[in-house]
Amino acid sequence: MVGRFGLSFLLFIVLCNVFAVYYVSLEHYIYYWDYGVYFGWYQNYSQLLWSNPVSAVSLLFSSIYQDNYTFVFAFLLGVFSPVFGLSRLGYVLAVTNLFFIPATYALLRAFEAFIPGELLPYLKRYPFIPLSCVFFIPQFFITIVRGYADVFGLLPLNIVYFLYFKLEPRFWDNKKLVFVGVLLAFSTIYRRYFLFWVFAFVAVMFLKELVTGIKSGAFPSLKAHISTLKAPFVGLVVLSILLVVSTPVVFRWFQPGFADNYAAMKFHDNYFTEFHQIQTKVGSLVFYLAALGFIISLTYRSSRGKAVFLLFQTFLIFIMFYRFQVFDRNHMLMLLTPFVFFLSLSCLHVLSTAKTTGLKWGFASFFSIVLILNFAIVFVDGSESTISPYTMYFSSDRYRPLVRNDLDEIKRLVIYLDENVDDDEKIYVLASSIVLSGDIMERACKTYAVEGQKCVKYLHTFNWDLRDGFPYHFFQADYVVIPVAKDLNNIESKHKIVILLHELFLNQNVLGVHYERLDGESNLKQGVKVHVYRRLDDIPDKTKNQVLNRFQMFFPDNPKFKSP
Repeated sequence: MVGRFGLSFLLFIVLCNVFAVYYVSLEHYIYYWDYGVYFGWYQNYSQLLWSNPVSAVSLLFSSIYQDNYTFVFAFLLGVFSPVFGLSRLGYVLAVTNLFFIPATYALLRAFEAFIPGELLPYLKRYPFIPLSCVFFIPQFFITIVRGYADVFGLLPLNIVYFLYFKLEPRFWDNKKLVFVGVLLAFSTIYRRYFLFWVFAFVAVMFLKELVTGIKSGAFPSLKAHISTLKAPFVGLVVLSILLVVSTPVVFRWFQPGFADNYAAMKFHDNYFTEFHQIQTKVGSLVFYLAALGFIISLTYRSSRGKAVFLLFQTFLIFIMFYRFQVFDRNHMLMLLTPFVFFLSLSCLHVLSTAKTTGLKWGFASFFSIVLILNFAIVFVDGSESTISPYTMYFSSDRYRPLVRNDLDEIKRLVIYLDENVDDDEKIYVLASSIVLSGDIMERACKTYAVEGQKCVKYLHTFNWDLRDGFPYHFFQADYVVIPVAKDLNNIESKHKIVILLHELFLNQNVLGVHYERLDGESNLKQGVKVHVYRRLDDIPDKTKNQVLNRFQMFFPDNPKFKSP
């Protein structure tokens, strides 16, 4: 049995690494925003860790204490950076082997504790079924190949699932309760949004113990009361740890308007729409197979309560998190473990109950084809044409290898700015799209600029109105890089600090008179032409107020748009 599982898991590891190498080798890109932020932190922190470990550890604890994004992932990966290297491929392989594979192993152990005893022999016979589900559910690899390191946060959460399904919490001693609290706190420290998973777990755990005590008629007893209080005790452990190690962050969570800053990035405010989008992302056929697995789990006495627990927890995560923002690529990770459980269970159940070998092979073939096609349509070019009449039944996500054919033009623009802008001068990129943004130019600078060039000259480009507010530092820029047309990738209602500022900049009666255009232009992809302007004089306060007044017409009560 161990040999069969070991062989399956070894094959899983090989396939994960082969896919990572294949995918990244096809990319030709400048990684920016979410695609590049973790990667950049990994590179910078790894270099710091091996050159000045004391400063690196100090930065780690500082980020845990006060930042929304901590460097825990960078520290864990940085220790092994001499093995994997600092390239994009090295980073993706490090995340795959050090984060994704251990999290998958914990998921398999949790699944073993979840499924009914009647199906355990079939799991031991077909250990590749849950492994196949993990590999071919594209949302796992979407986060990895797009540069996220969040998947490691699933390791402690899957361990908690294992402990919970292995032994009911009423039988946990204080040591195990504290251990579970520490695991949950670590996941929240690792990535703050896992707090929604933690809160939902503790809340549903409390409700389950409460209902169990009432149904058994033993609730008036002291033992039942103690059992019910175990969930709040775990929550108290989590809160205590977070209050000690991340005090400013915890208090920031409860400040007025905190949720609104993130909710400002939502494109719709309808729970049913968001649920439908999640369904289409995972793929309708795969979603219905998982739903079938949930229904099947209710037919087994030993897994019925566990399945209901997962359903309520997942529902609560969905309701709470969507109050803040949509489920982006990395946030989908919070929902995937139960999804794998039910999907795998549906296959194991059919294999265990099918009367003939033909039925078993038929369902296994259908199951495999659905998973493979659902995976391929996300990552492989041309896969839609293979199943064009049935595309609607598979994942709506498209994450093909990232390729830009205008890197030479970007390099030329970077070198031009490098040669014409002094080190003490600042550049503002008045664009925020997949074609041109401040982050793209800053990362291109680190890639293409002459040796010794300090890329800190690029000022941070603001793009989300309600989150960022007005970019007052724009007035400090000595040079402005701007596309000829308005940034069409942005939405007028949410990106006025890009679109309206673009309009005011080119207006000779407002900002335009204070700048002169330099010779030449850059031609980027999608036909975007880019010009560089130099500021001629200081922007007078009257003009600054004129610009701010235009924004205050749209945001009259927002302090982020008031005169400083």
